[in-house]
Amino acid sequence: MRIGITGGIACGKSTICKKLEERGLFVFNSDVEAKEIANTHDNVKANIIKAFGSESYIDGIYNPSFVRSLILEDKSKLVELNKCFGDLVMQKYLDMTNDLYLSFFESAIIFEHHLEKNFDVIVGVTCSESEVIRRLVIRTYGMTDVKKLIGLQENNAKKMSKCDITIDTTHYKPIDIDLLLKNILNHSKTKTK
Repeated sequence: MRIGITGGIACGKSTICKKLEERGLFVFNSDVEAKEIANTHDNVKANIIKAFGSESYIDGIYNPSFVRSLILEDKSKLVELNKCFGDLVMQKYLDMTNDLYLSFFESAIIFEHHLEKNFDVIVGVTCSESEVIRRLVIRTYGMTDVKKLIGLQENNAKKMSKCDITIDTTHYKPIDIDLLLKNILNHSKTKTK
């Protein structure tokens, strides 16, 4: 069973995924894997340099901070970046999980890239905008960048309405992983009926 975990920036996707990993479950972090592909796949590297310039790599290593700075100035650059990867990230996940009964795919852009067909259940993670801002400021983003980062995201309410299960992390209640897994299994059973 393949489970997508999605939500906006700083909503708590990674926190939930860490708890799943602590339980011994396989979690594929699409951002981490995309950076690895950016460093190891020659065509992706060439496409990124073509789209963002030579500063997108420092001594042959992908420079996500530089690329992010360009995206914050021009939202269309995010589309360009994602085109550089094509379906390589999703294909890597599918290849890695062929023999697994249960796996999780963490990505903020499941719906934006029409990847939902790859998952049995999609879990949406959300929180209030004021909490997102607070969390991003703690991560040392300035308010100008915070507003730009939020502006890059699809409308969160719209995204959550497409999810099978939603989790609101606004109020720091501990996530009950057993309950989440039970809900995933129950939802999967009702989807296949």
